[in-house]
Amino acid sequence: SKEIFFSFSAIYDKTTPQNNSNVDFSKVKILITDENNKKYEITDKNFDNANYGTPNILMWKLKSNISLNIKYTVKIENLIVNKTSKNYNYWFLLTK
Repeated sequence: SKEIFFSFSAIYDKTTPQNNSNVDFSKVKILITDENNKKYEITDKNFDNANYGTPNILMWKLKSNISLNIKYTVKIENLIVNKTSKNYNYWFLLTK
């Protein structure tokens, strides 16, 4: 089993990367489910707005392992961008 780190960055101004640091991750909620609706617990949630390379980044790990060839959905809720709450979702599939 491997420890996998996940990350997310909100790029809302495509003109200049440095304009994307006005993001508040302090109340964000991360939900991860698999294609069978199994929920995965998040650990080690952290964030950074230091604007080194990526202007903002949200990082986390999962408490349990995930498997190859299963579709996972990530929902990020209550991310504050320029004082406005936003929700994001995407999916991923790990293959060998």
